[in-house]
Amino acid sequence: MKLARLHERSKGPPIIEVEQEFLFASTILVHVERLPGLRVLAKKSSALSDSFEAVFEFSGHLFVMSLPFGSIIIAARDGNTPRAVLDRIADHIDRYRIVWPTQWIWAIVRYFFLPSDLKTPS
Repeated sequence: MKLARLHERSKGPPIIEVEQEFLFASTILVHVERLPGLRVLAKKSSALSDSFEAVFEFSGHLFVMSLPFGSIIIAARDGNTPRAVLDRIADHIDRYRIVWPTQWIWAIVRYFFLPSDLKTPS
């Protein structure tokens, strides 16, 4: 199932747009975190709105996952991030495996203790 599309941008790094297919951003984040070497550094969201942002590191590069207009967007924070790194993340998303409720709950508990400041993740 094709869930991720890469979009080239003339003034910035490419972005990955994820088709939601009845999936929540938090379940996609849990699935993305299964990629070896990927580490979620910060997360903030609000139960009262669709606000969601997470920062993660993969292959020495920082990425932001957000919901700017209802679709899940993953963007590199650095314009010099190689396209191959984004390709690996998109390929992993395309191989989505179900996130079981226990996995999701455990991840949400872990994410609760992460900083929410996306400008300076530790």
